[in-house]
Amino acid sequence: MASNATYLIVAAGGWPSPAVSGNPTFNGVAMTLIGTHDDTIGGGRESFLWGLASPAVGTHTVSLPNAQPNGYAVSMSFIGASQVGTYVSDSCGHDTDNASAFYSLAVPSASGDLVVDVVNEYGTTITVDASQTQRMNNQSVVTIAVSTKAATGTTTAMTWTLGEAVLWSNGAVSVKP
Repeated sequence: MASNATYLIVAAGGWPSPAVSGNPTFNGVAMTLIGTHDDTIGGGRESFLWGLASPAVGTHTVSLPNAQPNGYAVSMSFIGASQVGTYVSDSCGHDTDNASAFYSLAVPSASGDLVVDVVNEYGTTITVDASQTQRMNNQSVVTIAVSTKAATGTTTAMTWTLGEAVLWSNGAVSVKP
């Protein structure tokens, strides 16, 4: 089976806590955990990022083991991604007091990186900042959304507005070219 040394697969998503057990797989190959944030306050929610460098070439499936009901994920393929030091940062945040419906996560990055973030919250809408490209926004029992943004400096702000102040969980990673 051929692989491509410049490809990178990233799966991003979330579900109500507790987390799944086991690694997601791509074409049966276990993916590596990039980062996760499990906010167990007020019922809990988890945001996650998993990756696989140099995956098999072709159309394949990303499978989530023991997935929770109301859990969702999206996978993205990156061509020309660095295979060394790709996962520069994993930044996670959460609002523990329901005080704000707006937040911004500062993600370490470099000009030319592509920042991928995921947010998971319970019971309201999520609106992505106009400077980001929304990749998924599934509003069900929980709302899970994913976006990307081209980095232009040493820190990239990933910003979302919630329909109301609720607990949330968020994670992000810089993908190097």
